[in-house]
Amino acid sequence: TRVASGFGSRLHPAEVIRMMFGAGSAAFAQEIGAHGPVFALSAGSTSGMVAVIEAWGKLRAGLADVVVTGGAEAPLDPEVIAVFQAAGLLAPSGPGLPCRPFDLDRCGTMLGEGAGVVVLETAEHAMRRGAVPLAMILGAGISGEEGSLTSPDPEGGGVTRAARMALVGVPYDAVGWIKAHGTATRLNDAAEYRGLCGLAAGAPMTSLKPLLGHCLGASGAIELAAAILALRAGLVPPTLGTAHVDPAFCDRRIALEGERLRKPAALLLSQSLGGRCAAMTIRCAA
Repeated sequence: TRVASGFGSRLHPAEVIRMMFGAGSAAFAQEIGAHGPVFALSAGSTSGMVAVIEAWGKLRAGLADVVVTGGAEAPLDPEVIAVFQAAGLLAPSGPGLPCRPFDLDRCGTMLGEGAGVVVLETAEHAMRRGAVPLAMILGAGISGEEGSLTSPDPEGGGVTRAARMALVGVPYDAVGWIKAHGTATRLNDAAEYRGLCGLAAGAPMTSLKPLLGHCLGASGAIELAAAILALRAGLVPPTLGTAHVDPAFCDRRIALEGERLRKPAALLLSQSLGGRCAAMTIRCAA
């Protein structure tokens, strides 16, 4: 009681909102006058992509006509950074870009923060309001791995399962780009590479982490927005900072420079501690 009364004189009653998981989505829904379900989900670094997949599922099930979905995270806090450093996940600071996905000398990721939000709707709803869609979701998958809360399955089993679900009905030779999770950590890059073996083998692969940072739970949604912009521009973005691709990844071409997108679809991947994996296939709307 003494502790509570002592803090009470310095805290505003509205501070309780800061303790409410999903307060941001609730505030946003009230701002735009949304009357449907409003909730936040937690799936680690796959949260943003999983949120989009869940929204897509509601549209396909006929439970909604339009959904606003995405992810936001602000991990650039000294305590969060210290935890990631202690876990050996962050690249040391220095000249140039320290985050070098799939590089022979990769040594960790770098944190970023931000938000990514998309509006998903059925074709009928878009037509009624005269909207021109930017992209289409062709398929999606969510999977999990057993074994470790901190390390991926060395063989990338979760990546394989999620990617195969996302590619159901999509010919592998229609995939013109793979947007990897690509954290630039030794274990994650290797596991992701192995998990993709045999899947859309001819498509160039990019990690956007050197450009955007690892935005944790927001990363899947932010990178989805970036991928849509890349598809509409007809481009495969480069993997910035990577100079010498690890010879162990010789069966997969890592895009080190920007190039023209030659096929219409892109496979997007997202992973998280806890063995969580998500994948989505999209294409530019005609």
